[in-house]
Amino acid sequence: MYKRLYEEEQKWHVSHPHSAEAVPENGRKAPMLLLKGSQEASKKAGEQRARHLEEEMAKARSEIISIGLERDKLAMESNFARDRLDSCMKEEMKPFQLKLEIWSCLN
Repeated sequence: MYKRLYEEEQKWHVSHPHSAEAVPENGRKAPMLLLKGSQEASKKAGEQRARHLEEEMAKARSEIISIGLERDKLAMESNFARDRLDSCMKEEMKPFQLKLEIWSCLN
């Protein structure tokens, strides 16, 4: 993070030439100019980070919705297969139930 801030500050200093008032006679930069540049770089970095996080959140929401739809589809397919299996099992059991009924009547 500090590296990014430093790079942003360097870019800002390159793109904004310093005025004569900003450099005192002893060659030191005015503290307020440095503070202002640092604050602007921090603000810009924060805005970029916020934008990036918003994009990531939108992607995550979209993925969550897709996964939910896939889960619902698989649940419906599972229920359909279970119902078909139950139906087939009932049909297969009918002859055995009939034989059981006949056998219990005979005894």
